[in-house]
Amino acid sequence: MQVLQQSARKLCATSGTAQKLGGEKSAKIYIIAEAKRILNTCMCVRQYTDKGVVAVKTPFKVQLGEGKLYAWCSCGLSKKQPFCDGAHKAVGMTPVRFKMEESREVWLCGCKQTNDRPFCDGTHKTDAVQNTELGQNVAA
Repeated sequence: MQVLQQSARKLCATSGTAQKLGGEKSAKIYIIAEAKRILNTCMCVRQYTDKGVVAVKTPFKVQLGEGKLYAWCSCGLSKKQPFCDGAHKAVGMTPVRFKMEESREVWLCGCKQTNDRPFCDGTHKTDAVQNTELGQNVAA
């Protein structure tokens, strides 16, 4: 809460929000309320599932290079599947970062439900995943 108040004070001082909302106190209250709303939204999404939404119902066959660092999308929201594009920031998740020890072709999970992250373990073949609409969480 203290961090929110400090951030609100700085934002009010630099953005002109206080003048638009009729004073610094009103602006701080508005900014703190908005920040709490955003945090609560992120927390709700994060608590709903530890795995992301179903991006696709098949794995991605990709050639990965030795020693290269990769960031696999775990949230299912990336537009650059199966890799991360930063979309996870909106829902409070993080990508799975990994480095290949050798160059090889692998199958990366597309449904985001694998228990062998980031690699496909066949979970996409289950009824639970197949009966889930793209962009939705798998029912518990």
